[in-house]
Amino acid sequence: MNNLDIDPKKLKFIIYVRKSTEGEDRQVASLDDQLEFAEGLAKKNGYKVIKTFREAASARKPHNRPKFDQMIKMLRQDKANAIICWQTNRLSRNPEENGIIQQLLINGDIQMIATSSQNYYPDTNLIQLGVEGGSNAQYSIDLSRNVRRGMHSKNKRGGWNHMTPQGYLNKHDDNNQAIIVPDPKTFPLIQKMFTLLLTGNYTVSELLNIMNNDWGYRTTKHKHLGGKPLTLKILYDMLGNPFYAGKIRDYDDKTILHDGDWPAMITLEQYKTIQRMKNENIEKYNRRPISYNKTKIRHELKGLLTCASCGCAIIGEHHDRLLADGTYNDHTYYKCTKKSPYRKCELHGGIEEEEAFRQIDAIFDHYTLHPKLYEWAMEVLGEIHTKEITERYDVACAQNDSIKDCDKRLNTLIDMRTRELIDDEEFEIKAKELKKLKSDLKQANQDAKERNKNWYEVIGNTLKNLVNPREKFNATNEPSVRRSLLLSIGRCPVLKEVPLGTKDYDGRIIPTRHRALTAKRIEVEPYKWLKELDETVDQDGEIFPLRALTEKLSVQQGSNEQKMALKAIWWARRDLNPHSLARTRF
Repeated sequence: MNNLDIDPKKLKFIIYVRKSTEGEDRQVASLDDQLEFAEGLAKKNGYKVIKTFREAASARKPHNRPKFDQMIKMLRQDKANAIICWQTNRLSRNPEENGIIQQLLINGDIQMIATSSQNYYPDTNLIQLGVEGGSNAQYSIDLSRNVRRGMHSKNKRGGWNHMTPQGYLNKHDDNNQAIIVPDPKTFPLIQKMFTLLLTGNYTVSELLNIMNNDWGYRTTKHKHLGGKPLTLKILYDMLGNPFYAGKIRDYDDKTILHDGDWPAMITLEQYKTIQRMKNENIEKYNRRPISYNKTKIRHELKGLLTCASCGCAIIGEHHDRLLADGTYNDHTYYKCTKKSPYRKCELHGGIEEEEAFRQIDAIFDHYTLHPKLYEWAMEVLGEIHTKEITERYDVACAQNDSIKDCDKRLNTLIDMRTRELIDDEEFEIKAKELKKLKSDLKQANQDAKERNKNWYEVIGNTLKNLVNPREKFNATNEPSVRRSLLLSIGRCPVLKEVPLGTKDYDGRIIPTRHRALTAKRIEVEPYKWLKELDETVDQDGEIFPLRALTEKLSVQQGSNEQKMALKAIWWARRDLNPHSLARTRF
């Protein structure tokens, strides 16, 4: 077909504008500018435009642009036969789609391609169009290679090449250099979340609930995303990201960490502690996300227990059995998923829901604190807390004196360099040592403040959960609340297979089916501090477990003398280390 035989005013044009997600778009017109040019060209020459496509996608790889594919389909179906675009590199940057455009042009399916520099027709010299297409593809290859090389180089220098994680913001300094700074709104909240996690007193799901509901946390707001509550996936990603410890993983070897050029939220040791906690849970207990039942049956104890044999989750199952009279006997029981890739599960069968509730009630009854016991415990903690305020003040004074001494020595060093008593090399070595010492002292001071600020709150909340825990457990249907109540007694409640005739915490023999070879028992290994309180011994050597003390206080409501005697027994355990709770929760 000769160019002279083509009347552009009779053609059916498609306007195609594209903006890539890659850096090349900083060197080309934006979508609005491209569209303004195309519409102006059509209006000026009287072209008939039947469709306009706007697309923001890379053309470096084929089959990555839905609207481009739609345009090609229209051209092949003769619904359109001409294109207006800014340049041919807007149509394609890869050989495969270059070939499609050229072949449609040769076949006459495309009778004209109008660009800002020239027009292309079926009888146009294809060498020129092929050279342009090859140049466009090579540009994308070179650009990708250069960008990748620059990102690797920046990575090894400790630079961050992506959007900053939660708690940080991308800013520019006075020299217009990109920097990363703490977000004044979210940084303190996330730092406190890490502190609570390190106490071992909270699960990840509980922390998510605290951040979203109690603190009102919302993700960093960007142009098209953010401003929403945290999700469990984002929170888990945050816990495994060394960015918060001021580190960045090497692109080539993920085991290597480079020092980042942004202020750290936690120390490297704290980050390693968090990873160790996660790894221990995966390897020892094989923890997996709880699968929420998709039916209408609600399993009341879902997510609370793990298998003592293999560490997998204990899940609920509901069964209906048709009876002879035409009615149904339905029951729910809990069993192991048996999905551990590490070990074979030796737990046979499961435990009925009714029996599970009875055993959990017996556990709570055994470790229940009478409100008076809780009041006495808080008095003990209050005295210890008051005493530690003075001790912390003395420690803080000593640390501040050391920091002032570092400042004084640094000023002296600067004075010596000013008077040329030492050379540059010696000055830099000494100054670096003093700055590092000062930084370590400040970090130690801050860590001490955080530890002392949180232990009292952690222990107080844990003891509070043990006041009427049975009523709290049965009054809620929230799995995270129920799990936190069980975790107030010990870590990792499990379902265990035990011999026939085994008793539960109430001293009742666990019932079994007539053909059962073993019984199923729910066990919670109490924390060391709680076990010692449960085995309190008076001056005569008599053991007073928590349940006995609670029962005595319940029946002796009016006897102040007897209450004071019980208080003396309870306070006999006041020599316990109050920080032991926090350590045993890891």
